[in-house]
Order: sequence, then structure tokens, then C-alpha cells
Amino acid sequence: MQYDLTTRPFGAEISDGFESDRQASTERQQYNASYHHADLFGHELYAQLSHRTEELSFIPFIYGTYFAASEQSTDVSSARVALSKDWTDKLKLTYGIDGYQDTLDSNKMIFDPRVSIGTGGLVNEEFATVGRYPGTEVNSIAGFFQGDYQLTDELSVTAGMRYQNLNNEIDDFVADAVQTDIALGQATGGDAIPGGSNDYNVSLFNFGLNYKPTNNLRYFANFSQGFELPDPAKFYGQGIYNQNSDNYYELINGSNVSGTKLDGIKTDSYELGTSFNLNDLTGQLTGYYSLSDGSIDYDRNTLLITQSDNKKRVYGIEAKADYTVNENISVGGLAHWVKSDTQVDGDYQETVVTDTSPNKYALWTRWEDDYQALKLQANMMSDVSGYDSASDSTQELDGYTTVDLDYTYFLPSGEFSLGVQNLLDEDYTTVWGQQAQIYYGSYAPKSAFDYKGQGRTYTVGYTHHFQ
Repeated sequence: MQYDLTTRPFGAEISDGFESDRQASTERQQYNASYHHADLFGHELYAQLSHRTEELSFIPFIYGTYFAASEQSTDVSSARVALSKDWTDKLKLTYGIDGYQDTLDSNKMIFDPRVSIGTGGLVNEEFATVGRYPGTEVNSIAGFFQGDYQLTDELSVTAGMRYQNLNNEIDDFVADAVQTDIALGQATGGDAIPGGSNDYNVSLFNFGLNYKPTNNLRYFANFSQGFELPDPAKFYGQGIYNQNSDNYYELINGSNVSGTKLDGIKTDSYELGTSFNLNDLTGQLTGYYSLSDGSIDYDRNTLLITQSDNKKRVYGIEAKADYTVNENISVGGLAHWVKSDTQVDGDYQETVVTDTSPNKYALWTRWEDDYQALKLQANMMSDVSGYDSASDSTQELDGYTTVDLDYTYFLPSGEFSLGVQNLLDEDYTTVWGQQAQIYYGSYAPKSAFDYKGQGRTYTVGYTHHFQ
């Protein structure tokens, strides 16, 4: 059988016999070292060093008329030093510095089109390896200052500031599509999009109030700022080319570092809530609102990111409560309602469902005595809808409900546990599975991205407490 990869979406079906020279895999290593000194010139000293490496390989994916699989390698090193001191009975100050270095390398393995086409992507043999994203290095250093002050016995205030410097270094890069055409013999060469470096300086503030009129009741209000720099690897290295008569790609315009500075996105967040412990009822209720001064979008054709000045707001309510029925039985629940809107042409519209989260709910009941405990919990994800400007339509994600059952037996030095996750063996597509069908639906039938949730799963565990 021959398969036609020139039509989209590309026809696909589930078959045995999959073989590939690159398959999905993840390899992570992480190292941490911490140091604490209780009295250094009257301060408590906290220091931490960490290093993390991560290598991700992805499954073969159809790019137009050929199959390929990308690979990414990330190295992150970080350090943090903080000093803390109680200057008076009411005032505590904490200050310090932190920094990190984050580097990324990536490539894309192109598979022999004749073999991939002949098997419909079932067998994939390495043909060539090209760059996927430009190499990047992000360096950050920041100083921070945090104060805690007890205004009265019931009211305390916190305030702080963080000043951060970020530097992006981007390598010269021939666009991924151009490298691919060169590797496939469809072009003789191509111009590189210039790299370079950019600096960012940002000041972030936080402020909070905590009011505790009794030991069993607390009210709180907080304001904080965050800063996000979109992934430079997926922003830079994009260009508009012209293929001349010699089949050479001449660069017309590209997202070079000096000419197209990536804007950081600052988010202001507000939180207001209460927590309580009243007789047999305990719980917490929190409302929040955040507003970002920009948005990040994904191009479904290139799978790279674009950036706009469209503001984005996210607001919601979280509630959790537990009620003790008697000395053995308790019941509880939680709810998280969230709404996301993005500004389009001056008006706020529902954020596209590929960039939002569904409402979540849970109900549980628990029985416990001195020797054992049993908990039954239902988890619900609601339907969610959003406006998609690319298709000028409203898209939806379907919710689902799962039930978990957990049993614990308490031992003198630990616990023995048994569990059944998804007790009713609910057949559902995960939120990401539904989002992936929207992301990649033009490449292949939606069934190719129908990532199902885990079916009924049995777990056994033992936890030992060392004295």
C-alpha cells in the first residue's frame, strides 16, 4: 500500500510494527546542595546550589510531505543566597541574590521519505539531522528584599521588591524549513538569520496583609508581580526567504535579535481570601485576579510562537472544605472555577481552549480509626469553551469524571497502602489530548492525537519512617 502525504490531513490508522531510529524518551538528572548557618553576624544564612540536565526526544511527526522527530537538550544551573534577621520583636528582614544560566540545544532528525511514505510513517529510518531551533543561553541575576512587620497582635504586613537582569544570547540560525529543503536536496543553501543578545531589567513588587482575629480564623490579601520571557528558541530563527534561480534561499526578513526584540510579559496578580477552623468544619476560600500586559500565541503551521500586545486576564475562585461527621468519618470537597480572557481589537474574548484550563471539582469521604483509613474521591473536569481567531469559531473541550479509592494501614514505623485509580474505568480523552487535536489537526486525523486517560490502575505502596 502507498500513502499520500500531499493531502492534509494525512490519513492514518493504528497498526503493529512501528520502528523508528528516534523514539520518545526523557532523561533527567538533578543535583542540589543546601547550606544553613544559624548565626552569621546575627543573621540566619541560607545557600543553595542546583544543576539540572534534561534531554527530550519526541515521536515521529508529519511535517508536510516527510516525517521527522525533534530532540532538545537543556542545562540549567542556579544559585541562591539569602540572609534573614529579626531586627525587633515585630520586624523581620530577608535579603539576598539569586541567579541561573539556562542553555538549550536542539535538532530534528529527518527520516527517509521513501520509507516513511511507503509505510505510512510506520517505519522511520534516519536520513539527515538538521537544526530545529537556534541555540540559546539565558543568564539571570537578581537581588531581592522582603520585610515582615507585625503591626498589631492580629494584623501583620509583608512587602518586598525584586530587581532582575536577564540576558538572552541567540546563535545565528538558518531557518528550520530551509535546512530541511537543503537536506532533502531541494535547495543548495540558505542565509542565516543573525543572532545576538538582548538585555532586560525588571523591577517586581509584592505586598500582603494578614489579619487573624482568632486562632481559628484568618483573612488575607496579597498583591504580587511576575515576569515571563517567552521561549526565545521558539521566537527567533523565523524568516521570510526567496529561493533564487540557483535554488539558494536568500533572506528577505527575519526575527533577528537586534531588529525584533522579544518583549517580556509582566503580570499583576491580586488575591483575597479567608481560612477557618470552626468546630468540625475547616476550609479556605480564595478569589484571585491577574492581568498580563501581553500574550503568547502558537503558529499551528510552524509550531513556533508569536507575541502580541493583547492583554490577558485570568480570574477565579478556589474553595475547599472538610467536615468531621464523627470521630471516624469526614466528608469534603473542593472547587476551582477559572475564567481566561484575551483582549482582541480592544475587547476581551474567551481565550482559545489550547491556552486555558477547565474548572475542577472534587468530592470525597474518608473513614479512619487508629489502625487504618479508607478514602473514596470523585474528580471532575468541566467542559470549557473558547474563541479561536484562526478559525473564527468557538471550540470546546469535553469534561470527564473519575473516581479513586485508597486504603492505608498504619504500622509502627510507616504505612502500607493500596489504591485503585479510575475505579470505574472511565474512558476519556485528556485535556492535552483534546488540545493536541486542535494544535495538530491539520496534519493528520484527530484520532492520531486522541491521547486517552489512564484506565483502571492498581497501586501498592509502603512508606517507612526512620527514627
